[in-house]
Amino acid sequence: MFSCNLKSTEYMQKQLKPSPNGRKKKATNNVVFYLQQQQIEQKANNVRKHRGFLHCCSTITWAVKHHRSKQCRPGNHILQEGKVTLAAGSRVITNNEDIERYKASSADACDVNFDVNGNIILHYRKEARARYKGCTVDLLTDKVDEIVFWTRLHDFKGLGSCMVKSSINSNVLPFAYSLTNEEVKEFHNGPRFANVSCDSCMEGCVEKTGLEVRWARDKVGSKEYAVIYVNPIATKMVYYAGIKRDMREQFVELKQSLVINQKGPKFHIKFSNNGTEYIYTRPSNCIENPKENILSPSTWEIVGTSPEPTMNRLLVFHLLPQRATRKRRMMQNPFNGFIAYVVIIERPTGPKCDDLIMIFSKSNYRLLTTSVSYNFTSTTKDPTDKNTSITTTSRASDNNGQESTKISTIKPSFKVGLGDHILQEGKVTLANGSMIVKKEDVEQYMTSSANACNVDFDDEGNIVLHYTNLEATKDKGCTMDLLTNKGHEIVFWTGVHNLGGLDACLNGSDINSNVLPFAYSLTNEEAKKFHNGPIFADGLCRCAEGCVEKTGLEVRWAYDKIVGKENVVLYANPIGTKLVYYIRREWNLNSTFVYFNQTHIKQTVPQFHIESLKEYNDRNPQPSNCIKNLKENILSPSTWEIVGTSPEPKMNRLLVFHLLPQKASRKWMLMKNNHTGLQEYVVRKEHPEGPKCDDLRIIFSRDNYKLLTTPTPGTSTLKATQGERKTTINKENISTST
Repeated sequence: MFSCNLKSTEYMQKQLKPSPNGRKKKATNNVVFYLQQQQIEQKANNVRKHRGFLHCCSTITWAVKHHRSKQCRPGNHILQEGKVTLAAGSRVITNNEDIERYKASSADACDVNFDVNGNIILHYRKEARARYKGCTVDLLTDKVDEIVFWTRLHDFKGLGSCMVKSSINSNVLPFAYSLTNEEVKEFHNGPRFANVSCDSCMEGCVEKTGLEVRWARDKVGSKEYAVIYVNPIATKMVYYAGIKRDMREQFVELKQSLVINQKGPKFHIKFSNNGTEYIYTRPSNCIENPKENILSPSTWEIVGTSPEPTMNRLLVFHLLPQRATRKRRMMQNPFNGFIAYVVIIERPTGPKCDDLIMIFSKSNYRLLTTSVSYNFTSTTKDPTDKNTSITTTSRASDNNGQESTKISTIKPSFKVGLGDHILQEGKVTLANGSMIVKKEDVEQYMTSSANACNVDFDDEGNIVLHYTNLEATKDKGCTMDLLTNKGHEIVFWTGVHNLGGLDACLNGSDINSNVLPFAYSLTNEEAKKFHNGPIFADGLCRCAEGCVEKTGLEVRWAYDKIVGKENVVLYANPIGTKLVYYIRREWNLNSTFVYFNQTHIKQTVPQFHIESLKEYNDRNPQPSNCIKNLKENILSPSTWEIVGTSPEPKMNRLLVFHLLPQKASRKWMLMKNNHTGLQEYVVRKEHPEGPKCDDLRIIFSRDNYKLLTTPTPGTSTLKATQGERKTTINKENISTST
């Protein structure tokens, strides 16, 4: 989480280069490497080449026994005494036609598809949710306490573009396996550490940990190498290998075969590439007993009939977020005084390459899901009360892929917000257990849902909503539920932060570099439509996609200089249109932040406005020629009356607020108007790719808003977390209105 009182720290990352004398060894056929305390055996076999990625094959073997009933997500199967009962409706997916429905079935589902051979492809993309939240996949298998997979590194521009200027921390894929739903949450923040000091490890010895694969580039003399590292998370390297490669090549491949089991040390690696230039194994001094301290993978026997009779065991496999691992830094070891890699507390922020991939063979694995329902609806009139009713045809697939159909007629109701509250006839019924989030609950709140926004509280208790350049919101969007005493009105103020100073992210940037698009008062299904931009209609609008029929709003931050004075400029406008409001303010760009006064969104004309004070050098409302009717075409700010008792009696209305991804907005380009001959902004189809500044913020006053949540399954209250995230806002630099 970004907070304005944090100090930036820059670490120099270096590649550990192999010694030219005595350590480099040519791989020969039939050489296998096993890591033991003092012994190394070496084997290798033939290489397979594929264009566009680095490719590696892994085998994993473990055992575990459970004595209490526990759930294993995302299917919430029941594990008891080492055997698992699959969730009702569990079935196998074998084709890409069902994948989108599968990925929508759970917020914890991984990004997955099938290759042409039917193998299961598991993605860990640089722009995807898994790098922040992690994900889980359920697999049927015929492997008994063994896991087999390949791993690849892929970049569409060629590996040189994402590896040449990268470090050992740039492309890390941490993973775990065979954990219950509660257990895996613990490992999202890193390994379990013991209260024992270990050489080269800032957090001490690792007591229990998963594994990870790292990809990096190395150069020795004129030779460049693609290097793969495999090790327990938060430890120093155990295995690494390199193949000579020209990083200017657009597509390169490295294939290795890894074997990880509980014999000897916990795992070993089988190198199967005769092009391997150098291969090393080293013991890790951050872990005392690999056999005991590395997670034991178990494939649990299925009670009853498996959806795939030849595969009667379940493997639960987890890709972990980047915060689950740790950076390595080349520095003087504080324990022994030598220059070496040290495992530090900071987390990686990658991957830098487009996609880290794992592949599970069709021969040994099947992708498992639970029944997925999908609806077809038609609208009719109810003759008794003249209200619109909905006839719904629901279909669900069973274990064998057979569909059952159920038809029912209901009054229209919709799920809204992060809590899936029920909206019906303009009023909302809150989800069971809805409660107000306090400052000490923030960390747990943000992990309660993959769609939760990055939020905290300032020193005065105001709600601070973050839109940073390092988190998933800019790619996926997020949702926040707020209790409010405002009737069909939204009021907030907005600001921008950059730890390196505003000059570093505003000066030299353009009007598209720092854009924060948002929407509000939408059902969950409606909100999805706006993730790709406004709804457009045909019409005489000089805009690339036509006239805007329905849209949310956005704020943009930019820099300009007039008569030697540097200014910060705030633009506010409907998404997909030309500017409506802009406010220019002279500002010291060495400052790390600036805030502007309140933005009001109302049902009245104009649909929204910004409170402008005399201190602003320039404030210029303009009509937008990409939208015909501001009142009709801009989303209406509905705050829905709550049915029953509100968790905050003074605030009996619900506001659902959405931060939208960058792809929801559109770029502006300065072009010559053929009719007038003047330069003016034109709205293009391309979307922005920011923000360039660290953090764009929206702040809701504590006097008018309370943050709402629902308890996670199995809990009735939010637990306090250790430590507090702080956001400090200098109110002397904020203008507000009453």
